[in-house]
Amino acid sequence: MKKLSVMLIITASILILSSCADNNNHVSPSSTTANENENLNSTLQPVDESSSSAHDEPVVLWETNPGRMEIGATNATLSLRAIIYGQSTMKITGVGIDLYDERGKHLASASESAELYGNSHNLIIWYDMNIDLNYILESNTRYIFTMFVVIDDATYTSENHSFTTEADDSQILAEDDAFAIYAPTPIPTQMPVTPEPATSRPPLLYGMEQNGQYNLTLYESGIQEVSDGTMVLADLMVPSTVTDEEAQNILAADSEANYYNGGSYEEIRYSGGFLIRSAGDSLWKRSSSSDVIELEVFSSGKVFIPYNAQFTDNMTSIMFGSIRNVSSLNELFHVSFMGMEFNYSSIEVHVTVSDGMITVVDMYYTP
Repeated sequence: MKKLSVMLIITASILILSSCADNNNHVSPSSTTANENENLNSTLQPVDESSSSAHDEPVVLWETNPGRMEIGATNATLSLRAIIYGQSTMKITGVGIDLYDERGKHLASASESAELYGNSHNLIIWYDMNIDLNYILESNTRYIFTMFVVIDDATYTSENHSFTTEADDSQILAEDDAFAIYAPTPIPTQMPVTPEPATSRPPLLYGMEQNGQYNLTLYESGIQEVSDGTMVLADLMVPSTVTDEEAQNILAADSEANYYNGGSYEEIRYSGGFLIRSAGDSLWKRSSSSDVIELEVFSSGKVFIPYNAQFTDNMTSIMFGSIRNVSSLNELFHVSFMGMEFNYSSIEVHVTVSDGMITVVDMYYTP
C-alpha cells in the first residue's frame, strides 16, 4: 500500500523479499543471536582484493525463522531464512527441503523452481509437512530437516535443524490415567460449587507481552467482529538486524560496500542499502536507500482490538495536510477524504498496549 516495498512470491510455500525492500513484509522474521559487543575497527578487516573466491562465490547464510514455525502432533510448518550475497549477478533457479528421521534416514522432500536475478536476496522459505511434502508425522517424535537453494546450477544446503512433534491426546490421557491409579481420591468437605467461567485475556501476538508501543501490519481479510471489538490477522514487525559476522560477509562479497565510523554510530553502505548501529549496540539494523529502517515479521496471528480504542490516521492527514478524524478500525482500511477514496488490503500501524489490551491504533506515515 503506502510502503515503497518489493515482494516476490514463488509459490504459497515461499516468500522472497528483495534486500532493498521496505517493511511491508508478510513473513515471519527470524531471531538472531548477537555476537559479543565488539568495535568494528577491530572485527571488520579489509577485504583481500586478490582473493577471487571472495567475489565469485555467493555467500549463503541460514537462520531459523521461528515466526513461521508451527509444530503439532502429526504436522509441522518448517521455515528458514536464506540471506544471499554475491559480487556479480546471480540466478536463483530453485529451493527445497529434505526431511529425515533422527537417525538420518531420508523420509520426504519437496522442491520448486524459481527465477530470480540480482546480487543480494533475502529469502524466507517454509513448507507444510502434510500439504507440501505429503507426509504425516508421528507424535512425540524427533525429526531432522535441511533446506537448500540452487544458485547458478550449484546447490547450497543449510545445516541440520531438528524438531520434536507434540504428544497426541491419547498419550497425554494415558499419562494422566497412570497417575490417577496412585493419586488418592479427595474427599469433599462441602457441596461442590459451580465455578465462575474463566475470563481469558484478549489475544495479542507473541512478543507483545509488555506494555509499550509496537509496529503491526493488519490485514483486512482476517477481520472478524466479536463482542466489544474486532479480531484481525496481524504481523508483529521488528527492525531487521544482522550480526557482525553477517556484516563482514557483506563487506567481503559486495565490491560497493564500505564501512564508516562516525563515533556515536557506525554505518556500512552496500548495493542493497545500509547497515546502521549506535555505539555500544551489538546488532546492525537494516536501512533502505530512503533511510527507512527495514522491518521483518517476528510473529503472526490474530489480535483483539476493542471498539473503544483510540484510532488515528496520521498517514492521510500528513499526505493531504489536513486532519482526518477516525473512530474505528474500518475507517483505516477504507479512506474517504477530501474527495479521494482509498481501500487498503493491509495497513501498517503503531499500537499501544496497556495492561494486556490494545488502547491506541495509529496508521502512521512513512515516506
